[in-house]
Amino acid sequence: MKLTIREIAELSGVSITTVSQILNKKSDRFSEETIKRVLKVVEENQYTPNYFASNIIKKESKLIGVIVPFITEQFSATLINLIRKSLSEEGYYLMVSESSGEMKEEIELFNRYHQIAVEAILCFTSNRFSEDVVVSSAYRNIPIVFVDAGINNSHFGNVYYNEYETVTQAIEWLIQNNHEKIGLITDDGSGYSFIERSNAYFDTMKNNKKEIYPHLVEKTDFSVENGY
Repeated sequence: MKLTIREIAELSGVSITTVSQILNKKSDRFSEETIKRVLKVVEENQYTPNYFASNIIKKESKLIGVIVPFITEQFSATLINLIRKSLSEEGYYLMVSESSGEMKEEIELFNRYHQIAVEAILCFTSNRFSEDVVVSSAYRNIPIVFVDAGINNSHFGNVYYNEYETVTQAIEWLIQNNHEKIGLITDDGSGYSFIERSNAYFDTMKNNKKEIYPHLVEKTDFSVENGY
């Protein structure tokens, strides 16, 4: 049976405050004998503190909440892996949740992450949030960083991808290498919306006086299977 911090104090013959401070490495004012006695009881009983409760009190969870439409997306999965490696070097951990690209679910996840005291939230989204949502009192003390097409302006910072410029460069490279029939696979609006990707395709083809073949422009949901 798991012991409580009160029971640890009773077995050690010290106060609850003393046990708490020793476990939180604030034991400078205690004798070595007292520290050893408390830690011996802790070790013998394999005591572990309530993780989430201590997170809320200390506000140092070492957790970063991540929200993605779908965990299987190659784009977000690749970035998350890189982010995880960098954060792990600093002692942080990622907690990843899916939103299915729904704003309502993303807001709900903001609240859930606040309840477990994550230290920051990274949100991959195609939704545009109002200012009152971004600075809502429910999670205003938790930095929210959006990864999007530059549509959300969080005062904590943003990471955005330039769809238009990237697609323009890709198509111009194809044209420079003598490709004439250039097709486009774009979203059907059921998940992420890549309007800049489509705009770049049509603008670049037009600017280079290249013919656009309607049968080579396909819309599909945002999945590897249908893209293939």
